[in-house]
Amino acid sequence: MDYFAHKDISSPVIVFTSLWLFICTLASLRLYGFTGYSEKTIGYITCGSVAFSLGAFSSTLVNKQTTKQTRYAHLRGKNLQTSDGNQQQLCFTFLEIILALACVGSALSLFYSLNAFRSGASYMEVRGSRLGYNDEQAFSNPIVGLFVTYFCGPAMTVLIPIAIVFLFKKQHKKFSLIVFLCALADVISSGGRIQIIYIVSQLIAAFFLL
Repeated sequence: MDYFAHKDISSPVIVFTSLWLFICTLASLRLYGFTGYSEKTIGYITCGSVAFSLGAFSSTLVNKQTTKQTRYAHLRGKNLQTSDGNQQQLCFTFLEIILALACVGSALSLFYSLNAFRSGASYMEVRGSRLGYNDEQAFSNPIVGLFVTYFCGPAMTVLIPIAIVFLFKKQHKKFSLIVFLCALADVISSGGRIQIIYIVSQLIAAFFLL
């Protein structure tokens, strides 16, 4: 529906829903003894994807109504009607708040993984507990686990493409560097490869589109 409406495969709806569809498909295959699959989680992801799509559609409708503005310029006693585009700007302060919280989650994740290594756990055991390949809890504090899983993961999904765009446009270099450092900490602490695939796919898309 989004493609037929906008004729753009790089729209947020297609990018994010395709990512979650890919993740859920791999999870449903339950490869290598994967046990972290539940119908409730798939339901949460589906509801989130639908809500995101509706939000993106609503934002597009609002932007279309406010994109063009008419302004009048007074020149030598005459009113000249001109059209002006309404420049949309990112709320960078909001992005910085999300990044700060994501940094806290990445630091906590890395701390728990390093603490497990010190206790004698192998890398595969830590990776299995983080990615749901065994029944062990990755975080002793359930609140930390919920924060890392349900906030920091989606936050990095949003921040990575923004950081890549900034990287290609040579803007906000410190912001992009911190995002990639958080992503590196997440990969090291969990051993997951989906984030690497996501970054590579976003880099390829940015290379061809920017």
